[in-house]
Amino acid sequence: MISNKTFEVINLNLSENKPFVKTFEKTIDEISANPKDTLWKNYSNLKKNYCKYDTFDVLISESARDKIIAFAATQSNFFPAGHLRLLSRSFVHSNFRSENRMPTHSSRTSFLSNYILPQQLKWAMENNYKGVFVSFQNYKLRKFANRWAETMSQKSDLFGLQWKVLEGVYQTCSDFKSPSCWQIIVWAALKPGYSCELNFRAEDTITEEPN
Repeated sequence: MISNKTFEVINLNLSENKPFVKTFEKTIDEISANPKDTLWKNYSNLKKNYCKYDTFDVLISESARDKIIAFAATQSNFFPAGHLRLLSRSFVHSNFRSENRMPTHSSRTSFLSNYILPQQLKWAMENNYKGVFVSFQNYKLRKFANRWAETMSQKSDLFGLQWKVLEGVYQTCSDFKSPSCWQIIVWAALKPGYSCELNFRAEDTITEEPN
């Protein structure tokens, strides 16, 4: 568990944090009932499936512990041994999307990168993963991904890791025929010389760009 004077990150998959599950389920119900987020369908099954992820991390305010600000998971299933996907199924509540953040893609990045990402990296290192990655589904975000990688590489609380946007796109789910499964990857090696082993395709071979 990582916290500061204002925020706290909690892994729902730890038994001592089960009291927060009802708050999380309420948040999912709110998202599904008001599907303004373009990716709302990505969250609809999480009430049943959150426990299938390696960790499922929620960010709360210590002054309002019944409200979830953001959440994101870590995921190793489907990927090669030693690989861990970070910030999977990430979400930031609409009430916290209007503040100024780095860089300018959307207001999702700051709460995820500043609070949840450090905890997920710490967990990955403690569990001896060899490499971690974050993925972006929209191909138009490659420039943003490069800015994000540069900024993360300079952050002092991210263990000195060097993040790199890989060329092309990589398979992130089992449905290899779906364009949405082929995503931009930002990679960081946790072990010296370790490289990404996800299935690769050139970006221009994808016939339909994801929304």
